[in-house]
Amino acid sequence: MGQINPVILTQRIVALALFLICAVYLNAATGFSFGSWSSPKAGFVPTIVGSLGVMLAAANVVRIFRAGAAGSADFGQSPIRALGFLAVLMLYAGVLGILGFLLATFLATLALLKVGELRGLVWPVAIAGCFSGGIWLLFGRILQLPLP
Repeated sequence: MGQINPVILTQRIVALALFLICAVYLNAATGFSFGSWSSPKAGFVPTIVGSLGVMLAAANVVRIFRAGAAGSADFGQSPIRALGFLAVLMLYAGVLGILGFLLATFLATLALLKVGELRGLVWPVAIAGCFSGGIWLLFGRILQLPLP
């Protein structure tokens, strides 16, 4: 048995890590009360998102392991930008309880848009404001779910 291609090994490790992250997220989400379709509770959206994440990650694992020889690794246009996205998301999780949902979501969305190289300041601020306000309005006011 020969050595495994480093590109294939990297793809497999990343696919398995994504699956593990989604599985841990789903496990954490099941700790919250789901409620029902007509009366959702705090675990409603996280459970749905976690379930979809696990299914997509599992499909990705199967695809990666069934693939034969891989070409060159494609890390996108900018690995630094990908690390920036990851850093913003980790920081968002850390400051959510401190700053509150509305402000933390606004700042994280704005930072993600700027890391994604959306130029200018007016459009990113408008998009971040509409997004965070819309999510807050939908979940906090209309569905009356507790937000951090």
